[in-house]
Amino acid sequence: MTSALETKAATSGTSLPAPWLIEAFGGSPTTSKFRVNVSTAMRCPPVKHVVDLISPTLATLPIRLLKANPTG
Repeated sequence: MTSALETKAATSGTSLPAPWLIEAFGGSPTTSKFRVNVSTAMRCPPVKHVVDLISPTLATLPIRLLKANPTG
């Protein structure tokens, strides 16, 4: 016997996900019906320009890396 979630998972893909799957990941349908992702956003000149302005500054910030040890 399969649960309702397992049935839904089997009937929805990532290329055209069902509304319940989009909502599960915090997404929502857009008014324009166009999907926006990293690839499509970077094709928009204003978005690419802002990313190009901000990313060099972010790349200079220090990153604190912590190594886990056996005691936690």
